[in-house]
Amino acid sequence: MHARRQLRLANRALALASLLLLAPLAAAAQGIQALATTESVFRWLNFVLIFGVGGWWAWRKLKVAFRRRAEKIAATIAEAEAACRQALERLQAAEAKLAGVDREAQEMRDRARLDSAAEAERIAALAREEAARVERAADAEIDAAERAAVNRLRDMAISKTLDRARALVSERLTTAVDARLFSRFIEQLARTGSGS
Repeated sequence: MHARRQLRLANRALALASLLLLAPLAAAAQGIQALATTESVFRWLNFVLIFGVGGWWAWRKLKVAFRRRAEKIAATIAEAEAACRQALERLQAAEAKLAGVDREAQEMRDRARLDSAAEAERIAALAREEAARVERAADAEIDAAERAAVNRLRDMAISKTLDRARALVSERLTTAVDARLFSRFIEQLARTGSGS
């Protein structure tokens, strides 16, 4: 199919070239005034032919480049969405673990209360003092463990999120720079083409 298109294009170019070669011969027969008109037509046809073929060739190349760039952008967006989903999953897992820590803390409090009640039955006076001390220590330990777990989970989530955000920002900044450079190049081509 590609060969047929090239063959048709070659046939058209050959027909146009033969018209351009026959035009001066016909003009010679009609005189000098016709020669000036033919020369003008010949120049315009050359102009259209050169810029038409050049434009067609440039469009083919640019179309491929634009398609590749769009595919890269789509892949980057998909990757960012996947990273976002993973971060949300990690956050949900961290929240589930945090809920588990609260449950464990409550279980530890319950166990400490049961232990202190048993001690209170054996030795009433000593049990009250021991129970109060154990409960305070358990609460402080649980609070410290909760704070440490929350801080560790928060630090992990922040670290992972920042790493991914840095990677995404650097990729997107590169894309923006590429887009601006390409845009400036096209504008310069447009100014150069309209200035000549």
